Amino acid sequence: MSELLAAFVMPNDPAVDRILKAAFDVLRRARKKDGIDGYEAKSRTRV
Repeated sequence: MSELLAAFVMPNDPAVDRILKAAFDVLRRARKKDGIDGYEAKSRTRV
C-alpha cells in the first residue's frame, strides 16, 4: 500500500525538498513531464 507512505511524511522536513528535486531531475532527464502534480492532476500514474 505505497499510496499510504505520504501519510507518514513530515512536509517541512528538509529531506522532502531533496527528494522532490531528485524526482524532478530524473523526470527531466527522461524527457517526461517534470511537474510534481499527480495529486492535483488526480492521476495515480503521475504520482
